[in-house]
Amino acid sequence: MIIIFDSLLKDYYNIIPTNIVEKDNYIFIEDNSDCYFLYEINSIVDIDYSYNLSLMVDYSDLFILNNFGKYYTIFNNRRYSLLKRIFSIHLNSAVLRFFYVGNKHRLNWRLLWIRKCDYYVSFYESIKGKFPLIDESISYYIGLFEMGIYYLKFYENYSSDCYVQHRCLNSSDYTNPFNMIIDVKERDFAEYLKYIFFNDLYKDDDLYYLIHKGKNYFEFDLVIARMLLPNYYFEALDEVASGKKNEDCIMNIITRATDYESYLKRIICIISKFYSIKKYPFL
Repeated sequence: MIIIFDSLLKDYYNIIPTNIVEKDNYIFIEDNSDCYFLYEINSIVDIDYSYNLSLMVDYSDLFILNNFGKYYTIFNNRRYSLLKRIFSIHLNSAVLRFFYVGNKHRLNWRLLWIRKCDYYVSFYESIKGKFPLIDESISYYIGLFEMGIYYLKFYENYSSDCYVQHRCLNSSDYTNPFNMIIDVKERDFAEYLKYIFFNDLYKDDDLYYLIHKGKNYFEFDLVIARMLLPNYYFEALDEVASGKKNEDCIMNIITRATDYESYLKRIICIISKFYSIKKYPFL
């Protein structure tokens, strides 16, 4: 397989790589001091969407045009895009930078969350009894999911300006345009708060400073709702159920459940100093 990609790079991009490594969903290429990422993309629509988003931000990986001037290549009846890593991003400095897309969009989180929660309730029935830690913990995280959905009940007809955001928030994929989407700016901020918790990258002083710095930017009820959303648990569940990981990744999450509750309460306490959040019994 590596030989095939080597041929693609030479024939369509005039690149003779010094190293090629096959990853789960892309090919990592080194060419002297440059780093490239080759992605197989199923849909032209997805390529166009990501390419257009890459033009809106100043930190995006660069789409490399092939020898025919196109930002994707059809090779062996498959579509590929080659990206060059341009920037190294520190999330703590990037999360409060906003790239406006334009036009107000209706927030569809609640509907999507209802559908996804229903999916996992149904999916769990097909794996019940196979994974002890999932059996032990899934009810708690379904409950968190439902709390997040309930918290959004006043936002069913809410519209807001939208910005370039990210499907998954991590330092390695932050600059990847295939990880970029259009959404409200509260998405990345809430996911960043989760990121620094699970990676032990925060202190109380830092947390206060970060939230206070964002006080003029965010609808904080949306931040809290997304903090309730346990997407980190269900992403781990997917990987365990598909055989990509063992249940250790679930254990790493559920052993921190009480700490995460305390963390969320701390965030709500900080927010409450300058923002009147909606009060619910479970908060």
